[in-house]
Amino acid sequence: MHIPKTTKAWFGLSPTGDLGPYTIYTSRRAGSVWYAKAPPTCPPSVHQLRQRNRFRNAAFAWRRLSQEQR
Repeated sequence: MHIPKTTKAWFGLSPTGDLGPYTIYTSRRAGSVWYAKAPPTCPPSVHQLRQRNRFRNAAFAWRRLSQEQR
């Protein structure tokens, strides 16, 4: 689905990534390109789960720091 630049400017948007049921990217030729998000075809690997857990723990630790510690 192509969204005209005038519509994006009116809303003040330039989205990229996943937004609801869509994945959005910007193309030089076509502007914003929207397509239905593809569901994963296989479960996450052990390594992916480990990395996600590390990131989750780091984010939690960051939120617990005071402003002075950050």
